[in-house]
Amino acid sequence: MSNAAAGEIRRALLAHPRLQIPADLRRRGDEPARENSADSPRVRAGTPLSTVLNMLNTMVGTGIFALPFCMSLSNPVVTTITLVAVAIISYIAMLTVGMILPGFVFEDSYHAMASKLCRGATTIRVIDWTLCLSLVGVVAMLLVVSYDCFSIELASVIPTSRPLSGLVLAAIGCVLSWPKSLHGMRFISGVGVLLLISAWALVIATAVLGCPSEPEIPQSQHTKGFIVNASTILGTAMLVFGCHVNLPRLYSELPLKTRPQMPIIMALSIVITITIYLAFALAAVSSPCFGYGQSSNILLSLPHTTAFAALRVGFGVISLTKIPLAVHPIRHILLESTQKSLTGPAYAFFTLAIIALAYALFVTFTALSDITSVVGALGVLGSMMFFPSILLYQSSKGYGMSAHSTALLSHGGSMTAGYWSIRQRRAVSIFLAVCGGIAAVVTLPGIVMKVFYFF
Repeated sequence: MSNAAAGEIRRALLAHPRLQIPADLRRRGDEPARENSADSPRVRAGTPLSTVLNMLNTMVGTGIFALPFCMSLSNPVVTTITLVAVAIISYIAMLTVGMILPGFVFEDSYHAMASKLCRGATTIRVIDWTLCLSLVGVVAMLLVVSYDCFSIELASVIPTSRPLSGLVLAAIGCVLSWPKSLHGMRFISGVGVLLLISAWALVIATAVLGCPSEPEIPQSQHTKGFIVNASTILGTAMLVFGCHVNLPRLYSELPLKTRPQMPIIMALSIVITITIYLAFALAAVSSPCFGYGQSSNILLSLPHTTAFAALRVGFGVISLTKIPLAVHPIRHILLESTQKSLTGPAYAFFTLAIIALAYALFVTFTALSDITSVVGALGVLGSMMFFPSILLYQSSKGYGMSAHSTALLSHGGSMTAGYWSIRQRRAVSIFLAVCGGIAAVVTLPGIVMKVFYFF
């Protein structure tokens, strides 16, 4: 792009109406656009470190327990290629949802962006309900995983019933989910990431050094057929990158001077996530200490040592630290769709209702992991490919944009800067839609089989 075009874009940005507001009324860079009314509390500003921690604590999720099994279903090469391909697609989607769209429509959530960019109310409702239902399922799954981790090691010490234990875990998740800002959860996310790195190091060391107590290797659970295997692998890969829903909010809570660093922050988070996942899976499938990855739940195949007992408890804590990152976008969508304030009773009501619904699923279905992973995969498939594709294509038409933002679309853009041209927006939109279609074709048959098997 020529210097003249770059200068014209810079002048257009500086001429934006938001930057012409008097200094005493101008929105601060550390306050999100939706929370600057007189009745809204000031939220904590984000930093690059807290953003990376939030992304890592979301992306490195419970899918890490299933990845060794997915790798044993196919082979390490296919699984690695699949994860790398999804990582590249995810990075483009993350730029779309976490920087390009919020930067042009000045909104901090899927609901707000869809409301500005989509003409039909049906599309907005589909986006809202898909994300909310899938994330409620993810919260329930986190409760299940946390309960399984604690019950294995603490059942003899604290014998309690499943409903009572689940109620305690749900109460803890509710308390952790109370902060109004994602960056207010930076300590929680930091603890989760620290425990994940410790677990990763312990698994790698055990695979290299061996273990004194090798678990019984389960019988092979290989599933026949390429479609089913690809579905399982892709389903896990989708859950790896489940942080897309929170990206508009994370971007809006960053100071203005820090927002241009988002492409680097996203790339760093993805590289660390891929490294953790692949190293964990390769160590598990290559070592008899973990049953060569042939167990569908790696937590049940860990060696019977004190270190791995502590690891199970640690994973239970990690699952609890992830609950706020799933509750926050649901609550934000509900508050915006009902036009309620963060300071009103609706905030407490929606928080309690989300946790209560997840707890009801936890009590009703004792083996919820499969069905919620299916729901989560469908939700992330939408938030990662189809929804960004729809919103990006709508933005290329100028919907929801100011005159200054629309003028910028006619210039040549940069694929990593905060603006894309009309041609780039349409090309990326088509690319994401095609990738989503391919992923849906190879994923849906396996999802249907899992649902029939569950019921």
